[in-house]
Amino acid sequence: MHKVLMVDDDQELCQLVQTFFTKHFLDIDAVHTGAAAVEKVKQGQYDAMILDQNLPDIHGLELCEKLRKHYQGPVLILSGEGGEVARVLGLRAGADDYLEKPFSRHELLERMRKLIERCGRSAHALRAAPEEGTYRFADFEGYTLDFYERMLRPHDNQEKSIQLTDVEFKILSSLVMRNNALVRREDIEQLTIENDDNSRSFDVHISRIRKKLGNNAMIKTIHGHGYMMVGACQFS
Repeated sequence: MHKVLMVDDDQELCQLVQTFFTKHFLDIDAVHTGAAAVEKVKQGQYDAMILDQNLPDIHGLELCEKLRKHYQGPVLILSGEGGEVARVLGLRAGADDYLEKPFSRHELLERMRKLIERCGRSAHALRAAPEEGTYRFADFEGYTLDFYERMLRPHDNQEKSIQLTDVEFKILSSLVMRNNALVRREDIEQLTIENDDNSRSFDVHISRIRKKLGNNAMIKTIHGHGYMMVGACQFS
């Protein structure tokens, strides 16, 4: 499930958007000041951001420029100010889209979906997936994945290695590198093309990986969309 940060001092509006987005499979955090937004961005992983232009502690455009030091995902500016000049200033500040208040929740949802899709579809966010070769190890939920030796080892027995097939390693690596973000079914299917001609073979591979991890809850199924590795992950 994609994760969105909404920055708006209108708490009632934030609650309405949160409820609506959750029904449509978008997870949304809300904060009400610029200072809180900066802290959230430093700590979290967001696929997109909704940023109100008029905040109590900082102007939204100034905040947008400030956040760009920590966050490279898509930003949609909300504003009560209309007109070409306001839109241009928002884009210059680093926003990717601009929507005037009052707005339709359906339009906001579709704009966010398009922004996320255009900017990488599955987690092009605060922490984009590490580039191949950047790290050797990924530690997650009691396991270490060694990208160089292509091995999986449990933390409680580093001498033991859990055997992964080539395609299982590719799928698990993709999930781990984009932990807490959706990996689309199409992307996983692409990883299996060279190994299988069964369009549903990736479901079998996911099942086998879950069995080897001994924790079915670690890899979450996002029905109709794909899969997500949930939990903390440290790269080194």
